Amino acid sequence: MSFRLLKIIPLLTLMVACGGPVESNVEVIPGAGGEPGSAAGAGGAPRGGAGGGAGMGGAGTKLDSGIGGPDASVAFDGAVPMDGPPVTAKLDAAPKLDAAPKLDAAPKRDAAPKLDAPPAVPVELKLAATEDTYVQGSGADTNYVMVDNNNKNFGAESLLYVKYRPLPSEQFFWRESYLKFNIENAKTIDKALLVLTVKTSTVVNGVGPVLTLEAREFTSNWGELTAKWANKPMTGNVIGVLPIPSAQPATITFDVTAYVKKGKLANASSISFALTQQMAGAGDAQERFEIDSREAGATGPTLVLTSSK
Repeated sequence: MSFRLLKIIPLLTLMVACGGPVESNVEVIPGAGGEPGSAAGAGGAPRGGAGGGAGMGGAGTKLDSGIGGPDASVAFDGAVPMDGPPVTAKLDAAPKLDAAPKLDAAPKRDAAPKLDAPPAVPVELKLAATEDTYVQGSGADTNYVMVDNNNKNFGAESLLYVKYRPLPSEQFFWRESYLKFNIENAKTIDKALLVLTVKTSTVVNGVGPVLTLEAREFTSNWGELTAKWANKPMTGNVIGVLPIPSAQPATITFDVTAYVKKGKLANASSISFALTQQMAGAGDAQERFEIDSREAGATGPTLVLTSSK
């Protein structure tokens, strides 16, 4: 425990109401756990001074006033008692806050619409014939001269001929044409068109029967420079039939989609067609079709393939 030195002035004369000087002694009583109080009041002496009081830390001060004898003393404990029961301020309870309003769940957004894939742009592939030729039967010509065409090849001609005569004696006038196209580069096929540039010969004896040009299925087991009447393959089913056009030369188009698709599914590297004529009426007709061959250039046979993939 530490104490502050208290300086005592022994001869302090205190004027009291009794009219005489009274000598007062000041005794410092240390407080528990604190330092001794200071006897000196403000501007006064330590003995009998008006300012003697408790020092910091709670030290009690005993004043010997000399009134009523040397034993009369007043002791201070540093705390001044208050009358009545202790007053405790009761705080009002904090106001109860209302619960935070429950927010509605965020509205569920509809899924973004699924965009349709952009439409495929059709791709067109134009294929020129890789081989073409015609074959012609043997027999008596218009001058009744026997002509043997069984072993003749016409693969280098700029025109392809198509003609049909039903009588065996008129086999000389019978002609069939063959076309071949390479379809290896065709990946998918949505549509296939066979395009030909065609005209007809003049009508003889004023008779003009209704004639039609037929496109038929045909094997690819033939060659442009080796095909002839003697070794010609049999023609297949009719794919399409077109009448003689009135304006000549004319461009005619056969839809051969199903046939070409079938060949592609069979992994065929090439597809062939036979062109034949079917005469619908009787008469001594000399009409024939004349079709530009691949040797004619841009107007030669063309296979147009369309794909959307």
